[in-house]
Amino acid sequence: MTSNAAPPSFVRPEFLVDSSWVYSCLQDPGVRIVDCGDANDYDRAHIPNAVPLGLHPWLKDEGSPHVINPDAFAQRMSELGVSGNTTVVAYDGNTGWLSARLWWVLRHYGHDDVRVLNGGWRGWVRAGYPVSVDMPKGELATFEVRRNNDILIRADELMKKVGQGDVQVVNLLLPAVYQGESNPFGNARTGHIPGSVNVPNETFSGEAGRFESAEAIRRAFGEVGVSPERETIVHCQAGIRSAHACLALTLAGWEHVRVYDASLAEWANREDTPLVHSS
Repeated sequence: MTSNAAPPSFVRPEFLVDSSWVYSCLQDPGVRIVDCGDANDYDRAHIPNAVPLGLHPWLKDEGSPHVINPDAFAQRMSELGVSGNTTVVAYDGNTGWLSARLWWVLRHYGHDDVRVLNGGWRGWVRAGYPVSVDMPKGELATFEVRRNNDILIRADELMKKVGQGDVQVVNLLLPAVYQGESNPFGNARTGHIPGSVNVPNETFSGEAGRFESAEAIRRAFGEVGVSPERETIVHCQAGIRSAHACLALTLAGWEHVRVYDASLAEWANREDTPLVHSS
């Protein structure tokens, strides 16, 4: 593939593309553009040749805090024409979190050739690129799952790591939720995982979740002592903000980032998991 024109400071620029790169690939049969936003918004207008994700954008098993099961995910990717040779480009029309979620789930299931459109739909429209209301003709493919658990952590393992000096746990929620003062999700308990630090997504990305530079990401996380040299575990309420943070940290050079996918939707509703409030 050609250069993706991501900002040059990123250590892993292959995971981020700009609108001009996507425009140059609109007719490339090896590129599948996936709209991760609302189905009604897709019907109103979308990037030409983009296909709708067609799943709940959180990519969870129904009624579960855990990531969508591999069979259901593989079936939908196959229906969208995604095979092991496909370059996937994900975008959405809001914060960029949903496209980052697809990026993370694809990588969890072994497909690393996936990029996120920096600035998303808003950036595409603002730059004056064409839009479409047509649904492209589908071409079936075979998506094979090769599970990568190195970027995922589950509650039982995380409980063993809490308090260890070689692990840093990052909470991506807004400060009032982190501190235990607000409970917008209706969890059984409030507060944060002991030893975790708070870095809301809004501090390291701009409008529509746009990433401006690796330096801005490193600065936001560095201010609370999060270092690229140590294992980093990110979590939020449902793993959506976390996927976005995982992408940010990967772009900026972190090599060992894991998402606690079930996040506080699980942790704050169990009785055996520790939570503390800020004083």
